[in-house]
Amino acid sequence: MQLFRSRLPQTLPPVLPESAHYSCTFELRDTLTQKRLWQFKTGDDDEPGGIALRVGPGRGHQDGVYETIWLIRKSGEQIKLGQVFDYLPKAEVTAYCDDTTAGTFWSQFSWREFIKLDGREYFFIRTYWGRYILVDLANGRINNKKKISATIESSILKRSRGAIELENKKLWADCKSCGGKHPDSQAARSLLVLELHQIRGREYLISEFGKLEDHSMHDVNEHVERLRRGRRKR
Repeated sequence: MQLFRSRLPQTLPPVLPESAHYSCTFELRDTLTQKRLWQFKTGDDDEPGGIALRVGPGRGHQDGVYETIWLIRKSGEQIKLGQVFDYLPKAEVTAYCDDTTAGTFWSQFSWREFIKLDGREYFFIRTYWGRYILVDLANGRINNKKKISATIESSILKRSRGAIELENKKLWADCKSCGGKHPDSQAARSLLVLELHQIRGREYLISEFGKLEDHSMHDVNEHVERLRRGRRKR
């Protein structure tokens, strides 16, 4: 059963317009019957950024509330689990994140999913450089046990290998903003997983993504180079 479904977009801007602070609705649904079991709406008294396991891509100028990780239970209880940057080592933020005037961007090419392991449900965030933030949904705590993250990483690596077999046309997606082509988001983040593990065949993806000028905010091949620089420093 998927615990939370938000009507917010998957990727949030660093700073939401004032009106957006009060327009969030969260629902708990049975994924088999689609029956709504519970609904939570934000209101004037809610702390900005309290958005139930939804985190924004950048840290704002003031206090980074949009990277707060919240767990909202069926009862309506809200559990604040901390800021994303509480769980990212400063050296990694310096090496892999984008420090801009709009904030520090960390979530590009990240993986964020619900998963069930050994009878327990988790929500995980995996940064493109392989750092995990794992939420144990039963006890409402961050649980970054290496055994669990290793199991998830093995699954992600298996899925990412499939990008090597994709036809050229499936590696690209149409951009509604500029009218051009951008790397398919799934293929791009898969490439970074393959690069981290140095999987043979990833050079095909690097070559294909280098053929067209990428107008998106985050260039995937540039992030490949960051992983390589990090590997050389180790």
